[in-house]
Amino acid sequence: MFEAKRHTGAAPIVPFADNGCGDLYGWSTLGADEPGVVLWTHDDVTVAHAADSFAAWLSIFRF
Repeated sequence: MFEAKRHTGAAPIVPFADNGCGDLYGWSTLGADEPGVVLWTHDDVTVAHAADSFAAWLSIFRF
């Protein structure tokens, strides 16, 4: 994932997984007590909210 961070540049994200299409899931670095999960999209280089917490993200994707 260190290599993945190189692609996100200054985006406020610490990547931990990809979706198989070049987009990255990661923790937001915007200062919450429990960071939310965001999706960094490589096509248009945007960051979108994916879940309020890691536990919520796990339940959404049924891990």
